[in-house]
Amino acid sequence: LSGLMIDIIMSPASSQPHGQTPQRAAYPIVLLFSALALVIVLLGWGIYAQQAQRFREQENAKLIAIAELKAHQIGNWLAERTSNADVLQGGDLQAEVLNHWLATGDVAAQKKIEDHFSSFVKAYHYQSLILLDAQGTIRLQVGDPHLVTQELRHAAEQAWREKRVVMTDLYLADLQPPEHTHLDFVVPAIGTN
Repeated sequence: LSGLMIDIIMSPASSQPHGQTPQRAAYPIVLLFSALALVIVLLGWGIYAQQAQRFREQENAKLIAIAELKAHQIGNWLAERTSNADVLQGGDLQAEVLNHWLATGDVAAQKKIEDHFSSFVKAYHYQSLILLDAQGTIRLQVGDPHLVTQELRHAAEQAWREKRVVMTDLYLADLQPPEHTHLDFVVPAIGTN
């Protein structure tokens, strides 16, 4: 009886092929599952990489569209500001009043010019409007205080020389602390002495 019990306990081991242990029999199954797991990981990584690339392309397309829209808006804004400056430059009546004021210092003529400049600043939402003489000295100012910066002086010389509206590049100025980005449009007063 006891021999029979030993045979029953030993019989699972005796059913294995000769020379193979139970661990070796599991190797093909472990290898199969490892290969399957590797394939799943590689497929997952491939799908992730593809989706990430597609997402980057979509985001780049959005950024390009936004940049083009903003560039178009800025171009339109600059064209409007230049057109406003052209309006300020024209007008024989304005040139007459300006010449009269510069020659005589007439207070009524100065008031007309200040009123015209004030309505212009208010209508077009400008920070300030100043009138410079040939030496770059401020003769009249409407709106917020404005300094004659080096950038403004160069633009004024160019505008007077070329008889056209000149826009400065963006520059930092501390016209009103704190320092902020500034842009000037310089209009030559054509028709004045």
